[in-house]
Amino acid sequence: MEALSALLSSISTVLWPLIVIAAMVFLRPAVTDLIQSAKSRKFTIKIGGQELTMEEANEQQLALITDLQSQVADIRRSTGRRTECAVANSRAIISSLGRCRTKEQ
Repeated sequence: MEALSALLSSISTVLWPLIVIAAMVFLRPAVTDLIQSAKSRKFTIKIGGQELTMEEANEQQLALITDLQSQVADIRRSTGRRTECAVANSRAIISSLGRCRTKEQ
C-alpha cells in the first residue's frame, strides 16, 4: 500500500507541470490575442447576452469624468462665493462685537 501511495505521489509531482505546460500551449493563441487587443483597448466582453467593447466603456467613462469635473468646478465656484460672503459677514460681526465691548468698557 505504501508503494502505491509513493507511486501516485511521484506521478502527481511530475504530472501537474505537464498539465500546466499543455494548458499554456493550448491557450497561447487566445492569451496572445487578449494581450494584443488589451494594448489597443479594443476588445469586446460578452456576458449574459450583453456585449460591451472597451472602446465604448472608455468613452462612457471619459464622458462621466468630464461631467463630474464640471460639477465639481460649479460647486467650487458656488461655495467660493458663499465662503467670501461668510468671511465678510464674520468680519462684520467681529468688528461690531469689538465696538460693543469698547462701548461697555
